[in-house]
Amino acid sequence: MTYNKRNREWWMKNKNDENKTVLGKINMKIHTIEFSKILTYEEYKSMTEYVYSQNRKCYKKMHAVIYTGMNDKGIRLELYNHRVNDGAYYKLKYIITLGRYRKNNNYLELVEIRKAYNLLAEIGEYIKTQCELLPLPNECNITRIDLTKDIYVGDSIEYVIKLLNKSFTGYNCIPSYTEYKENATFTKCSSKSRNKIFELSFYDKYEEMKHHIDSGNYYYDEDMLNQAKGILRAEFRFYKIRIQGMKKSGNFKITEDLLNWLSKKSDEIIEKSLGKLYLRGAFYKLDRIKIEVAMSNFKTKTKEKMIKFIKLSALHKSSITAAEYFSEEYSENDLKKIMKKFNEIGIIPTPISVRQKFEEWSFM
Repeated sequence: MTYNKRNREWWMKNKNDENKTVLGKINMKIHTIEFSKILTYEEYKSMTEYVYSQNRKCYKKMHAVIYTGMNDKGIRLELYNHRVNDGAYYKLKYIITLGRYRKNNNYLELVEIRKAYNLLAEIGEYIKTQCELLPLPNECNITRIDLTKDIYVGDSIEYVIKLLNKSFTGYNCIPSYTEYKENATFTKCSSKSRNKIFELSFYDKYEEMKHHIDSGNYYYDEDMLNQAKGILRAEFRFYKIRIQGMKKSGNFKITEDLLNWLSKKSDEIIEKSLGKLYLRGAFYKLDRIKIEVAMSNFKTKTKEKMIKFIKLSALHKSSITAAEYFSEEYSENDLKKIMKKFNEIGIIPTPISVRQKFEEWSFM
């Protein structure tokens, strides 16, 4: 294919095609927040005595006592006794699924970031009605935040997940594509990549809910299960080290300030994180990618390397495999450079198969 004025006119004519995914605001919402607090021995002892007094509402797992008495409200309480050398330290952890608190058995409900703080205050009041000894969530430190978005992709969901699993996300990132019986989020119906500060998962929400039913963990009514069909859930999980960085950069002392800031900056944070995984932009078919590269302002040699990479990716149906061959022929440094160039023009260099009906797909 030659890249001339006629191809430009074709692109302009078709850029608003009904199959085109319009890139725009990411609009993430909060699914889960994890809080932690270091306890004294006396506090730990009092709290464990309380949860053990609640018949059949707790169990022990490794170093933790897990309390399930608030599970129907989406609140999981864990009490840890960590042995360190000759001593020990004690910790409380809340794992709170905000949408489930608001609508008990609605496992599809997500909460807007700007509304999270007031909801957490309400959750704190509920926790105090269960046990006065327990601290309020807002008195604890946030150690994990899951920002989530549900994307309807219909019958294409299996292919989109395969596409994500075949995408190169960098050497400092660990991709996962495994069967993991205890957690349906990480099965063949999912894609997961992570580094030290965050984790990105895409999974088939319907298959995840079915897995939980089969394992006896949860019950979903048929209507809710049907609502999940065709939904790809995207989940960004930020860990303690990233959250501490956010708090330090904004000099935030309280949870409310952090969540207010996050409600304004979440799109920017997610976009930068996607860039680190080389997933900033959209998937396209091969011909479209060639046109975009040819029309870019990059140097001729850079364009040639980008075309070389995308041809390898199409040939092997995987940009992970393409990265291996490209690094052998050029270098890892050259690979990083062209991946950044693909980021700049909003292309994820794993071409969509010509057999697929859709022309492009984007997380954004």
